[in-house]
Amino acid sequence: NLITYNAATFSNSGTATIVNAISGNIGIDFAADIPLSVDYALPIESVGDFIAGSELDVTGLASDPESIVLSNDGSSMYILSNADDDIHQFDLTTPFVVDGASLVSSFNIFFDESNGSGIAFNETGDRLFFVGTTNDQVNELFLTTPFDLSTAFHSGKLLFVVTQEASPQALEFSNDVLKLFVMGSSSDNIYQYDLINPFDLDGATYSGILFGVGSQTS
Repeated sequence: NLITYNAATFSNSGTATIVNAISGNIGIDFAADIPLSVDYALPIESVGDFIAGSELDVTGLASDPESIVLSNDGSSMYILSNADDDIHQFDLTTPFVVDGASLVSSFNIFFDESNGSGIAFNETGDRLFFVGTTNDQVNELFLTTPFDLSTAFHSGKLLFVVTQEASPQALEFSNDVLKLFVMGSSSDNIYQYDLINPFDLDGATYSGILFGVGSQTS
């Protein structure tokens, strides 16, 4: 019954968990024997006593999930819900395990983006970035308490990407955090933006570098 996968994320080790949000509004854990390799990944329930429980039904809590990220320690999970234009924070009883997670906070992004598609944190959890397909811009939130969505507020910083991509779907930062990558569905490209300062949208510019993924996704 699990047909359409919308998003995925790894645990820090790359071996324990991939959490997927799908059209059925279910979060599922997978175990990967080889770090960051999906070729050898199996649903948790298929690997015996590795972990008990593997699903979280978010229907009515974070319906139509579009993007999902985890805090560094795996104790919190964040889901961007396209149905209610909210970013939702769930606390996980066991790090990187979605079973038994509870909704603790939500942040509405409707006035900035009514069709949110992707979210990403900075390393320290005091900045949260989101992108969407209505306004075609990267937005930034500040969090006064790291990874605590209840303390989030708008920074006022934006990065418009519509010139390159009319339907941005996801975003990610490079390891040196001086590059921002935005992937879009209208062009099936990943675009690179150069940052002057780490995780700072001020002065960010399109580098002219892109990578086509159409042949991989079609």
